[in-house]
Amino acid sequence: MELEFVRINEQHDTTSFNCSSPQLTDYFKKFSLQNDRLNIAKCIVAVKDEKIVGYYTISMKSISKEDFEKKDVRGLPGYPIPIILVGKLAVHIDFAKKGIGSSMLKSIFQAAIKNS
Repeated sequence: MELEFVRINEQHDTTSFNCSSPQLTDYFKKFSLQNDRLNIAKCIVAVKDEKIVGYYTISMKSISKEDFEKKDVRGLPGYPIPIILVGKLAVHIDFAKKGIGSSMLKSIFQAAIKNS
């Protein structure tokens, strides 16, 4: 399935999105655009024929040696390590089990590699 991944904007119809999780549906409809604008979480929508078939949110974060178990810190730098945090990921209920979630994860990894 050919998907376009774009940052959410005012032209996207968030009201018709519905996934199997009421919390993820509610977040998308009420907060995704606002949080994107405030740079709380960048929201990327997966679009097929102008319909939003899924979305994910990402945020930049960092982790330090103190966040790891002592046995796992060998070789880690002393400074915070930047990471991408996937906060939310949801697929429209009408498009479930069609590989969209996998395509969204691939999009996240490609963006991380491109921007590193």
